[in-house]
Amino acid sequence: MTASATIRAATSDDARDLTRLLTDAFLAGQLADHLVPSLPHRQRIYPAYWSIIVAHALDPDTSALVEVTDDGHAAAIWYPTLAGQLPDLAPVDYDTRLAAATGPYLERFVELDHVMHQALPILHTDWAYLGFLATHPTAQSEGRGAALLESHHQRLDATRTPGFLIASTGRSRRLYARHGYLDHGDPIRAGRGVLMYPMLRPARP
Repeated sequence: MTASATIRAATSDDARDLTRLLTDAFLAGQLADHLVPSLPHRQRIYPAYWSIIVAHALDPDTSALVEVTDDGHAAAIWYPTLAGQLPDLAPVDYDTRLAAATGPYLERFVELDHVMHQALPILHTDWAYLGFLATHPTAQSEGRGAALLESHHQRLDATRTPGFLIASTGRSRRLYARHGYLDHGDPIRAGRGVLMYPMLRPARP
């Protein structure tokens, strides 16, 4: 990570840049190929899809916390969650907006949401769900994702709060393992040949 980069909380002014970042960060890969096999279609659909996620995460009426590096090349979306509850991941009109955004690929997005929802834990303590950790493809392997993790983990450790996530690739699974996350249950299948990995970072004593 560049020496001058810092981490800050995102605001509504960052919505457009965040949507573009998430689109670019997740545009390629097995999961993306499964969700929207046609790259030209994906390039049209993903901005609409990610704008739904970003708008909800930045809504002041939700509990989500979006953190970004000040160079705009990486971001994390966390969902603080109360004991015994599930995270608030989508707006009330999500189904309608998702259908409008994804068109003929709706069923695949619905299937992904379902299998990920099934993997979410019910914990008997407050916890934090890392919904998305995104780094722009041109800025990967430079420490930005690790810096975002370490920054937020300091907060979690101060309150003895566990963290949970679902790694979308084997590479990201290895990154999260280096930061204290352990496999939590069996891998989930999000499509033919696409495995995702639920992981839990236990609360620090």
